[in-house]
Amino acid sequence: MTSHTASGPETAEENTYRELAQRYPQMKYQVARACAVAGYDKLYQELDVLPETHIAEEARECGSTAIYDQIMAAPVGKQSVGYATTPEFDDYGEETFGLWDDPGFEQRSIDITEDMSVDRNAVEATPLHPIDGVGSPLLYQRLPLDLPTIDEDVLIPISAYYGDIDRYERLRRPKMLPYELNCCVIGIYHNTMFAIWWSKQSMETKGICVIRAAINARFIMNNVLSRATTGDDKSDNPYLI
Repeated sequence: MTSHTASGPETAEENTYRELAQRYPQMKYQVARACAVAGYDKLYQELDVLPETHIAEEARECGSTAIYDQIMAAPVGKQSVGYATTPEFDDYGEETFGLWDDPGFEQRSIDITEDMSVDRNAVEATPLHPIDGVGSPLLYQRLPLDLPTIDEDVLIPISAYYGDIDRYERLRRPKMLPYELNCCVIGIYHNTMFAIWWSKQSMETKGICVIRAAINARFIMNNVLSRATTGDDKSDNPYLI
């Protein structure tokens, strides 16, 4: 082992990290962080990882300016601000949130600029790897502990379509994708356990009546007739059974 600085953390040789990343590709982000500490900017470029805030912080604190500058200069797709949903409040003055509320911009999970990349004009972001090659097995195999850098917009609705509770709960985002709702309805209709799971979720959000109607349909098909609404409010009655 060699030391990066007299008082800093001990780091391995660059070739050791390179071999580690080749043998265990799922550890390339940990290797990238080690590169930021040790200043191995050439190996960092070889890893081809997405820009990560914590790696940038490590590079800045350890004086790895080449890696820090590369992360901060990474292209970030800009987005313009559009129409935002008017907030609504309950009887206690608390703001209510729905699965389809729109703040006027896309909530991004990777936000290294910490401003959601909001700009006057929209610029297309660099797309993530599609579901092919390394991503295809994720459609039929167990999800790894650390997901590869792929576009999850395919995995989420497929998990909902088949009513896979574990996969869907792990992959889902605070706001639904445009086509995710229909897949959830299909999953609820065909999977009783998925319907029960959804029935345990918060039903106070706006626009959730479609989900409730699907849940009621699945329960009625299972002879739970108490879910059939007979009063004036029949908005949750299923359209199709």
